[in-house]
Amino acid sequence: MSKVIAEEPSLDTKTQTISQSSNNDLNTITSNNKSNNAIDKIDNKSKIPIKNRSQYDSSKLIIDDKEIKIAAAGVNTSKDRISMLLCLYVNNVTLKKYRRCSNINTNSDLESIIAVQNGYAQFAIVGENFEKQALVGSDLFKNRKFESLRSIIPLYKETLTILVKSSSGFKKINDLFDKKIAISPQKTSSRYLFDQIIGLYGINYNKFKDIDDSPIENHYNNICTDKIDGTIALIEHPNEYIKNISRSCEIDIIPLDDNIIDKLIQTYSEYQNNNIKPGLYIGVPFNVKSISLNTSLISNSDVSDEMVFFILKALLDNQDVFTMTYPFLQDFSIKKSLEIKPIAPKHSGVNKFIDKFFPSINEEKIQNKIKLITTNTNIDTTNIRINEIDKKNQLSTNTNNTGH
Repeated sequence: MSKVIAEEPSLDTKTQTISQSSNNDLNTITSNNKSNNAIDKIDNKSKIPIKNRSQYDSSKLIIDDKEIKIAAAGVNTSKDRISMLLCLYVNNVTLKKYRRCSNINTNSDLESIIAVQNGYAQFAIVGENFEKQALVGSDLFKNRKFESLRSIIPLYKETLTILVKSSSGFKKINDLFDKKIAISPQKTSSRYLFDQIIGLYGINYNKFKDIDDSPIENHYNNICTDKIDGTIALIEHPNEYIKNISRSCEIDIIPLDDNIIDKLIQTYSEYQNNNIKPGLYIGVPFNVKSISLNTSLISNSDVSDEMVFFILKALLDNQDVFTMTYPFLQDFSIKKSLEIKPIAPKHSGVNKFIDKFFPSINEEKIQNKIKLITTNTNIDTTNIRINEIDKKNQLSTNTNNTGH
């Protein structure tokens, strides 16, 4: 996840206070969780590989139903900032249904989901590839399937972005083999996607000369100083960090090969074909083919419909402000987001929210379903209408005859 730099609007004092208070709440349960590739032991108690464990794996907490907590990976990342914005909207409600909303800073999307699964938070902002893993119990969630995971709403897209210095001459991912690359740490959506991509090439990380997997915020300046040859991350666009780098040195963004995009979309339903638009960055005047992923607000089916409805209503009331906060949110629309097919089942509170404020969504689905049925079964709708008219005429005739 890319850090958003100071050029963007800063959050007000109240939002910062929210973040500080949430960090204080976590002093007793937060610890450094650095990845260690050498650790392959199994904890006999949990049967979860130690390298995949989270500080939120302990016994389930009982959350006060008057307090809302939102988990988000990183500090000062887009996910973290959006979680603070959502809490700000909730806390600004005059008639407070809940005492307060605060955000939990986790080390990864994996930890954010586990925080919701184990009751440290009611909500989390995560990439949909990790959401799918958790729901079906695959990969890092093989030993902790989260069947009660529920979708709330997609918030924005992150697009795979492979950034290089123009003078490098690199034009394809293959050009980075045997080179020094920077990539997000393990247990992040970026790293998981790139794992899948290099798997399609039939290689592993030994193919690269060196890998910097420190937080992605450290990588970008190293492009211009030639400390690394390329940086790889799922990030939102437009991205102010890349804008600043493009002012320091000439950059290129490497496109994904068409066959890799096709294979990813065919194999993994959570990915979408997407282009990085031209003109967003100096030196990138053309479309760049890539793949994107929705970053969504998720919850647990145990969370009340009322709480889900409340947080969506707070977002609805502040939608105009929300879309103006950061450039990558400018196209956000609650209605359009709720129309997107979710990875996990929608929370029942979401359906109640839709029924109240966007009933047309359900009406459109019904019409589309009818259209699909008639298309697949080759039903002649003209004959159906004629038959209905004949029935009405016959009924009218019979009624008139009875009247005589």
